[in-house]
Amino acid sequence: NWRLHPDEVHLARHLQQAGYHTAQIGVQHVTRHDAASVRALGFDDVRPANDAATIADHAVAWLAQAPRQPFFLNIGFPEPHRDVHGRYQQAPPDASRGVLVPPYLSLSTAALL
Repeated sequence: NWRLHPDEVHLARHLQQAGYHTAQIGVQHVTRHDAASVRALGFDDVRPANDAATIADHAVAWLAQAPRQPFFLNIGFPEPHRDVHGRYQQAPPDASRGVLVPPYLSLSTAALL
């Protein structure tokens, strides 16, 4: 339920007004999840997705067709997010692949992984 305060202007809107092409791929926390709401933030392109592989595919495809102008590409992955109990909503971090819990998280939070 994260939402940008109605009086705030998202960075995408500022960049869009400055001539940048703007895109949102994956998840975001500043408005409702429907494409019209995300576009209202200042995004020209919106590609929702809910897993890292699909988000990465969308990002690679978008970059391959990126407009020939300055652009702002905002990418959000759901994998690092946790539920209200501190458990990962997706797979927990895989230390064998170099994904570690940052040391600033409390041990009690890390133990919930």
